[in-house]
Amino acid sequence: MAIKKTYKIIMSPTYKRGAIWKFDASEALIPVQGIMKSDLPFKKYDLYIISDDEIKDGYLFDDKKGACKFISNSDIENTIYVDYGRGAEKFILSNCKKIIASSDKEITPQTWIGNSFINDYVNASNEKNPINEIELEYEPKTQKLATGEEVMGSESEHNLKIKTEDDNSTVVIHSPKLTYTRNEVIEAIHNYREFAWINGSTLADCDKWLKENLK
Repeated sequence: MAIKKTYKIIMSPTYKRGAIWKFDASEALIPVQGIMKSDLPFKKYDLYIISDDEIKDGYLFDDKKGACKFISNSDIENTIYVDYGRGAEKFILSNCKKIIASSDKEITPQTWIGNSFINDYVNASNEKNPINEIELEYEPKTQKLATGEEVMGSESEHNLKIKTEDDNSTVVIHSPKLTYTRNEVIEAIHNYREFAWINGSTLADCDKWLKENLK
């Protein structure tokens, strides 16, 4: 059974090439693919999947300043030093989220958001139905035996890694389904009634069940 976790995905301005452009004269987003140039004014954006995981290294995201590189812990509680491209600055750790995947390969070279999802994100945004949450698929890390053979490890939390496509570092993203047929809704209600009859149910249980079963 696939192991999935839900995360927020955000689009933020970038000073780099970006994965998405938006021309000042238009509200529409455009996915950046191949060589693109323009004499018209436009803004550049990248996508970031952010997590509440403990921040120990890598890149962080701050709503006011965008992506920033983690440098070191300070001796002052709950503050860190990060690099915004202007040198090290001190910032409040609780205001930052950990970036676990992005459309910027420099930030997350091993967990990259590929063009297929970028196109889906752009299309959904242009249709006024933006994607704010996604699911990432996880898989157990491999372990090397004394014989040199590599085998799949356990599915315990500390032994999981973000699943990527076999031939590159593109993460496997599942977008939330936005519409359901009448028969799908009836089937979901029936399945949830069975679950609640056996397990009991609170509002929190219901919310969790919906997230795990409505794909």
